[in-house]
Amino acid sequence: MYFTHFQTEDGLPSREVYCMAQDNDGYIWFGTDNGISRFDGYEFKNHQIPNNFEANVVNSAILKNNTLWFGSMFFGAYYLYRDRLMPYAYNHKLLKYKGKYITSILEYISDNGDFYFSLFNYGIIKIDRHGKVTEYKIDSQMGFIVINVDGTVIGTRSISYYLEKNKPNKEVVLKYESAKNFTIPLNFEKVISAKFFQNQRMHDDAFYFFYDQISQVKNGVIKSIPISQKINSVLRDHTNKIYLGFGEYGGIGIADNDENLLQGKYSRYLENNIVSSIYIDKLKNLWVTTINNGVFYCKSPSQSVYNISDDNNEIYVSAVEAINDDECYFGTSNGEVYHVKNGTMQKLPTYNNHNYICDELAYNRHNQKLYSYGGYYKNNEWHELIKQKNKRVGVLKNFSLDTLTDRMWLANYRLFGYFDKDDNYITYPGIDQKDFIRIFDILYHNDTLWLATQNGLYAARTGNQPCVQMLKNRLNERINCIAGDNDHNLFLGTKESGIYVVKKNGQLLNINKSNGLKTNNIKFIFLDKHQVVWACSNTGLDKITIHPNQTFTIRNFNTAHGLPSNEIYQVKSAGNNLWVANGKGLVKFVEKAINQYSPRPIITNVSISNKSIKPSSNLKLKYRENNIQVRYRTINPLLENNIKYRYKFFDNANWIYTLSTSLELVELQNGRYNLSIQSANEDGIWSESTTLSFSVATPWWKMWLFYIIALCIIAIGIYYYLKYRTLRLTKENNLLLELSRLEKMALQNQMNPHFLSNSFTSLQYLIHTNKLAQADEYLSDLSRLLRKILDSSRSHEVSLRNEIELIRLYLQLEKIRFENKFDYTITIEKDINLDKESLPPMLIQPIIENAINHAFTDTFTQQNLVSIDFHIDSKSLHCVIKDNGIGITNSLAQKPADPTRKSFALSIIKDRIENYNQTNTEKINLEFPQESAYQSSRGTTIKFRFPRHLF
Repeated sequence: MYFTHFQTEDGLPSREVYCMAQDNDGYIWFGTDNGISRFDGYEFKNHQIPNNFEANVVNSAILKNNTLWFGSMFFGAYYLYRDRLMPYAYNHKLLKYKGKYITSILEYISDNGDFYFSLFNYGIIKIDRHGKVTEYKIDSQMGFIVINVDGTVIGTRSISYYLEKNKPNKEVVLKYESAKNFTIPLNFEKVISAKFFQNQRMHDDAFYFFYDQISQVKNGVIKSIPISQKINSVLRDHTNKIYLGFGEYGGIGIADNDENLLQGKYSRYLENNIVSSIYIDKLKNLWVTTINNGVFYCKSPSQSVYNISDDNNEIYVSAVEAINDDECYFGTSNGEVYHVKNGTMQKLPTYNNHNYICDELAYNRHNQKLYSYGGYYKNNEWHELIKQKNKRVGVLKNFSLDTLTDRMWLANYRLFGYFDKDDNYITYPGIDQKDFIRIFDILYHNDTLWLATQNGLYAARTGNQPCVQMLKNRLNERINCIAGDNDHNLFLGTKESGIYVVKKNGQLLNINKSNGLKTNNIKFIFLDKHQVVWACSNTGLDKITIHPNQTFTIRNFNTAHGLPSNEIYQVKSAGNNLWVANGKGLVKFVEKAINQYSPRPIITNVSISNKSIKPSSNLKLKYRENNIQVRYRTINPLLENNIKYRYKFFDNANWIYTLSTSLELVELQNGRYNLSIQSANEDGIWSESTTLSFSVATPWWKMWLFYIIALCIIAIGIYYYLKYRTLRLTKENNLLLELSRLEKMALQNQMNPHFLSNSFTSLQYLIHTNKLAQADEYLSDLSRLLRKILDSSRSHEVSLRNEIELIRLYLQLEKIRFENKFDYTITIEKDINLDKESLPPMLIQPIIENAINHAFTDTFTQQNLVSIDFHIDSKSLHCVIKDNGIGITNSLAQKPADPTRKSFALSIIKDRIENYNQTNTEKINLEFPQESAYQSSRGTTIKFRFPRHLF
């Protein structure tokens, strides 16, 4: 039997543990001299009874009606409520007995709510649910009381042990049910210390009572049991095994049934420990509390474990050979060999080569020889095997017995052969050195010696031919072990590919990690009498059942099934029981049925945005409360913190697998969630779901009301935009109409009657003076000018070339009409592309006309000049118009009564420019004479700035 040990280093508040219980959720609770400790399979959580330090000595624990009660050694009882310890309502009833007893124990709570307290050296006190007290007192110094409540026997825990030195008592009185007294003889001359009685369920009208000795009381008859050691606890489990908890560092004893116990036949474990209580949990596993050494836990009480490890746990069982169900031999990592028979373990004499690891044992039943190391054990001594010419064979560690010929085949790393019945060594040629590194295992099977090597599988069939490599093109890797079944199939355990099944027809079947094995590194393979394959590895023991249709099922056994360690080196059987060579001892393995029950996870904490809340169903969270942490645990100490979990958020979603005990749900989308969490037990059976339903509210910007409001706002926005657009288009249309009107007015201005009358007068003058050629040229230029003006009036822009040509025609005609009284120049910067630059038509010509008509007078003696200059920069086209006339100020002074013509032309130009600027991002700029920095007392300068590529 292998125990896991818990003590203060693991989280217990004290090594002094008196009692334990398990609640409905599966938590394990311990009562200690330093309060209460709860164990969830992961860690211990400790509680102290408030307000009184002495009350923290807790010596009993009882689960009744879903409530966990604890008995304090001095101050009554306490119960657990919402993870807090609360006092029993009638604790004060015990105060009147203060000073009359040594200690008290809460012994039992009846079905109708009565509390029973055992007061040491006084008797039993019953307090009913209304607070009424009933006493069951001891009648004599050497006696105690036993009562039956709900089929549970309750007795006082000790009696007065004051004795006269010269008159020691030889008997004790047992008062049972206040009806009959039993006088029980004592096995000792005197009572050394206070003795104990523990409540226990009646079984077949019998119970066990102990006082210096253990006795059975059945149907009014007392039978003494030949056990004279102090006993603190007795427990009967579901299989009728009797567990005895010994005081005085006696550990525990286990009797298989009542008959064995009455005969004093029981097994001993945990010696050097003072046992205070024994408990069987819901998973049928054994717990033992001690007063001196914490708690011990056995996952599989039915399994026997023979432990030979040293203080450093460096020695392990490396080989085993089964004789029958109750007998075997096993070897260890330090070269020692042991014999186990009927539960008794005996070490064999040391062999000469004991410094080697004993990793193979083979037993020949015919001659009763146990082979190991290249020698054999018989008649209580080792014999060295000698090959021909009296030379040592060396350490031959691989064995295979041919039961038909009694040949024992052996091999070392390079050589192999067999010993005949007279122990003569017959060698084989072996494997060609160039093809071979070392042999790991051998098997004599189907008249062939099979060799597992680093380069694959070899076969030897005769003694004078070299071995042949088998399956060379399909299996060329390290084989660790080999076994064969009754159908001539071979089973090869490899280092990296799991197990290969070599069928007798040459077919290969691979069983590996991807289809059920725990690992692909197989140490040892064994086939039992049912042809079930057992595979050993560092991850436990795999049971492989191959079905007739070539399918197979795999079940893994590990520490959760009671194995002391997952390191399995060998397994063998010569009957129904398996003997397992384990990293922490030899195990007489008992295969449990598949556990169909798996405890459900418990949600221990829910945090919303790092704030803990009480877990409840149908949580309704705000949309910003979408960062959730869920903590959960399954109470299953069998798995030692290695519990597999799976979860999903929706019923139709796929499971997500994890080993973590918490979920971090970050930035969850709005909606309803139904979190389901399950856990798997040691056999991979999944539990029922633990659920947490919650919903995350929809953000306001995703609600229908928001969409409706948003649509209304958008509709209103569209309405006002369309209204604004309509007004803008109307305004733009009005501007265009105004522009068209102004253009017409500009055209009319260009073609004003005064200009046309003067032009025709000049033409008539040329005709009358018989200057027909000049008249013809003049008429042609006038026609071209009018045509260009009409063409320009139809366009919003004209090229700079056309504009300059129009200006030149106009100036030429005006120069003829004024009989060359002025001259003009047109200067164009050389970098200007006349065809690519454009500008609005008929803006420059009216300014030139004003200069000709108003700037020059007859009294002005110098040569009159109009200059037009075009130049550009990176953004603008500039036009500067200059004349050297009298200046705009003098012109207005000479003709104050008739300013209409100039003012009208300039007003039209300004309105046209303003209309353009309102409909275009790039603006036209005009500097009038009074705004110009170039204006002087004589002459006028007007500047235009047009955006380049305006349209």
